Amino acid sequence: MRPYPGIALSKDKAIFNYRLSRRCVENAFGIMASRFRIFRKPLVSSLESSTFTVAAAVCLHNYIKSAEEGVPFCERRYCPLDYANNVSPDGCINDGKWRTEEALAINRQSHWVEHVQPSS
Repeated sequence: MRPYPGIALSKDKAIFNYRLSRRCVENAFGIMASRFRIFRKPLVSSLESSTFTVAAAVCLHNYIKSAEEGVPFCERRYCPLDYANNVSPDGCINDGKWRTEEALAINRQSHWVEHVQPSS
């Protein structure tokens, strides 16, 4: 896939380009690294073990996110409303709070996994 060329793009095309961009991948991996400390430094393991580590973290991430779906955004602990990068209604891209050192410090003190209940 290729991004739409040009500078003055419509809102839909700009959002498409953003979601296709490296920044979107950085956002996804940044959230994972902010929540799972193992990703804050290079993985020192075989390719096979590293593949399983990443797959396990993605599964755990998806499980926790799905368990919090019924919780209002203001009460979510794993990935609150502004934790990920987002696009405002006027098309501006806002950095997610995961990018701040404060978010990392809060994560170190929080025990969010203990509080997540599986959805019935």
